[in-house]
Amino acid sequence: METSELSLKDMHDYAWNHFSLHAKQRISVFNFFLSISALLTTGLLATFQPTFQAHIIGIGLGSLMILVSYLFWKLDQRTRYFINIAESSLAKHGTYFPIGKSDNPDIRQLVRWDEHETLIRKNKRLRNPISANLSYASIFNLVYLVFAALGLIGLIGSFVMKLELTGSFCFV
Repeated sequence: METSELSLKDMHDYAWNHFSLHAKQRISVFNFFLSISALLTTGLLATFQPTFQAHIIGIGLGSLMILVSYLFWKLDQRTRYFINIAESSLAKHGTYFPIGKSDNPDIRQLVRWDEHETLIRKNKRLRNPISANLSYASIFNLVYLVFAALGLIGLIGSFVMKLELTGSFCFV
């Protein structure tokens, strides 16, 4: 099939399928990150029990939490890139709707409308960050940052406890 044989509906469906695939993948990856992070956090907290002596495990778990947070954040950035490509294509298809060609999008042009509303939300967020709506990216980034910070706190705490226990920096 040549490009000229593709209808606008075919191109729209292709863009929508691309968007749908990566949006679902993004949520699945984030859920997997939350599961892994919950397990790592539980393990890290267990290393802070008063009777626990192998603080090297806490150092490893804290380091692993930081690494996992970073890697999943990078995966999220990559997936978001693919979503943005699909959204741009869908926005272009929205301009073909017989609604009018003004610079201000019509609400029936969903992706263009969302882009327009996002700009308004950004301005509101700058004026009042507490009540402003946050994007998925902002919320996900905050969660990645919180778990990385927990990993860093656990890493430092375990290192200090190991130092107090052994009186040296030796990891053996």
